[in-house]
Amino acid sequence: MRKYQGRKSLDLALLEIDTKITVLSSQVQAVFKDSMKSFYNKDLKRSQKIIEEDILINNFSKEVETQSIEIIRDQAPLASDMRKLTSLIFVSQELERIAD
Repeated sequence: MRKYQGRKSLDLALLEIDTKITVLSSQVQAVFKDSMKSFYNKDLKRSQKIIEEDILINNFSKEVETQSIEIIRDQAPLASDMRKLTSLIFVSQELERIAD
């Protein structure tokens, strides 16, 4: 469990979450493209790989959510930081849903 203290550590934690959202977005985009190719080519092996990757994406999304909640709990961010964190949680959930 991480303990966040001070504005600088909050900024670093927010940057880390931003980076993870970017990674998650790239993963979802790749899976989406693969799923379209798999569907078009009726490729069952690729489809199975996509299902396995979905599990990883689900776990990564949960990690982002958990880390965001820990930041909220430990830092008690105000106004814009709180809005940003809750927005990032929603983005993470939507990206995970797209990957499904």
